[in-house]
Formats: sequence, structure tokens, C-alpha cells
Amino acid sequence: MAVENGKRWNHNIHYHPRILRAVPAGARRALDIGCGEGMLARGLRRAVPHVTGIDLHAPSVDQAREQS
Repeated sequence: MAVENGKRWNHNIHYHPRILRAVPAGARRALDIGCGEGMLARGLRRAVPHVTGIDLHAPSVDQAREQS
């Protein structure tokens, strides 16, 4: 993973702002499939009351839980 302007960056992270802007007003639930360390799921949680993140890589899920 690269660091750009002091922030983590990869192709997935690049699209987070676009995804977050696309959340419909009034959305109540979101599902982040392949959530990794949970960066997008945490961003979604600021806009949506109930967010579920799933990933097959257990160490990444553990890290996501620690950061949440």
C-alpha cells in the first residue's frame, strides 16, 4: 500500500469518496464485502446507522474490529 500526502492509498481507497457520495439519503443499512481493515465500513458508518463488513481474511477482520 502506498502513502500519498501522508495518507494511505490504493485503488480501493481512491474510490471511497465516490462510494460515500453515492449513499442514498435515508439509507439505513450498508454491506461492505471484502472490507479488509474496515476503512470504507468506518466511513459508511458516519452516514448509515447499520454497517456490516465481511472479509475472508481473518487477520484483517481482527484489525478492523480493533480500530472500530
